[in-house]
Amino acid sequence: MSRESGERGGGAGAALKYARIIFLNTGRRLLILGRRLVLRWQRRRLTRACGRLGFQVLDSLETGEVNPLLTEAVKDTLNQARDLKALLDRQTQAIAAIRARMAQAWE
Repeated sequence: MSRESGERGGGAGAALKYARIIFLNTGRRLLILGRRLVLRWQRRRLTRACGRLGFQVLDSLETGEVNPLLTEAVKDTLNQARDLKALLDRQTQAIAAIRARMAQAWE
C-alpha cells in the first residue's frame, strides 16, 4: 500500500508542477499582450512623429531654408522620433525575453 501511495504522490507532484508552469505562462502571456498593446500605441506615436517631421521639413524648405535639418523644430521632432524608436526596440526585446522565459519553463 505504501508503494501505491508513493506513486500517486509523484503523479500529483508532476501535475502540480505542470499546473504551476501553465499558470505562470498564462500570466506571462497576459504580460506579453499588455506589452504588445503598448508597442502598438508607441508605433502609432512614431508614425505621427515622422509625419510631423516631414511637414516641418517641407515648411522649412518653403521658407527658403537651405538645410532644414538644422532648424530647432526639426531637430526636436527628429530627437523625439529617435526616442520613440528606442522605446519600440526596448519593448520588442522585453517581449522576446518573456517568450524565452516561457520556453525555458518547460525544460
